[in-house]
Amino acid sequence: MKILTTILFLTLITGGCLFQDREVVRELRYEAFTRGSSFEVLVTRDSIKVREGFRGTPWSSRKLTPSEWDNLLKRLEGVDVQGMKSLEPPSSKRYSDAAAHALVHVLTPSEEYTSVEFDHENPPEALESLVKAMITLAETVE
Repeated sequence: MKILTTILFLTLITGGCLFQDREVVRELRYEAFTRGSSFEVLVTRDSIKVREGFRGTPWSSRKLTPSEWDNLLKRLEGVDVQGMKSLEPPSSKRYSDAAAHALVHVLTPSEEYTSVEFDHENPPEALESLVKAMITLAETVE
């Protein structure tokens, strides 16, 4: 019985490492920023909001279809969200102001996972599909 309890406990603890449970994601966020401007995409199960320009600019939004939400979650499957902070960015143009700084956030009811900082539109390989899909969706918001 002790062994079974230990195995169950370890499974519950490590089960949150790779994102496979679609029901626990509350929000996906992409943000790119420089000293004077920002681009933010906030996606929930039923809406997408986009804000471009200086902080404080009003959000533009539209409803999100269930298939659009599912598409984003599929792109998140298999991503080690706890390890996003340790991913290797493929470039570093943001350090010389040649690109905006960018981050991905995955929010669950109990935790917010944040990626390593990377150049806008050039994420680490593990996040590339998700970032491209979020930016593409953001382009559909008027």
